[in-house]
Amino acid sequence: MADTILVVVEQREGKLNRVSWETITAGQAIAAATGWTLEAAVVGASTQSIAAEFAAKKVAKVYAIESAKLEPYTPDAFVAALKQFLASKQPKFVLMPHTYQVRDFIPKLVVAMGRTVISDCIGFKHEGGKLLFTRQMFQGKLSADVSFTSDSPWFATFQNGAFRGDKAEDGASAAPVETVRAEIADSVLRNKPVAVMGAVLGSSGSVNAQATLRGVLSRVGAVVVPDPQVLVPQASRLFDEQVNLRDEETRQEIRQLIEAVAHWCRRVQPEEPESIAAASGSSNR
Repeated sequence: MADTILVVVEQREGKLNRVSWETITAGQAIAAATGWTLEAAVVGASTQSIAAEFAAKKVAKVYAIESAKLEPYTPDAFVAALKQFLASKQPKFVLMPHTYQVRDFIPKLVVAMGRTVISDCIGFKHEGGKLLFTRQMFQGKLSADVSFTSDSPWFATFQNGAFRGDKAEDGASAAPVETVRAEIADSVLRNKPVAVMGAVLGSSGSVNAQATLRGVLSRVGAVVVPDPQVLVPQASRLFDEQVNLRDEETRQEIRQLIEAVAHWCRRVQPEEPESIAAASGSSNR
């Protein structure tokens, strides 16, 4: 798989994340600039239908990486499956959409492989045989071109909207689809979900702090509930003098997050803890 670009397509519970079409467009652009081969991979318990969709695009091959342990999504299972696959196929470059799910597992994946990732890119250049990736810094005040100095495989993620999904080129004929069975040991899977939310006085709603905390929690053994995200800006306006939350929209978002925690506990633990069940039941009050 030398000089190959691999786009990892995102799906959850059999539903495609449409931003993956943008990532395919990005992969096609990089393949055209470098002359490298473009392939795609879909990771999940049952991915054949989504793999067939992407096989219709201008790619050389699509891999359906499957295991029953890949549903429901957990970062451990995805990292185990992708690490196995990448070690076997050895692509030069791995490209993913910059989504909450990817942000959840990619730190663990690149550390496990002794590599790094250039994340949240908005564009690329190919100059003098070298790939440069453009990403914004200091909350968009500056843009920097960043390149890899490590050995391949290299990893990068593209920001939503950096490329147009409707510009993904169709292939002259359907690409072959290969099913790859991932071997995932029970011992690598964690089963303690953690939720993150934040409230700040400013306008950001704690988005940057949450992204950092999610990465840290993933590295120390937590399964971070991917959504909904609860970002509460200008929090001082939402509480009364007794520090009771009076904003109904924010209360509803927190209620949905608690319900999501209960949902994840039911999915990844054999028995739902009584404390979580009680929290979920009380969330309707």
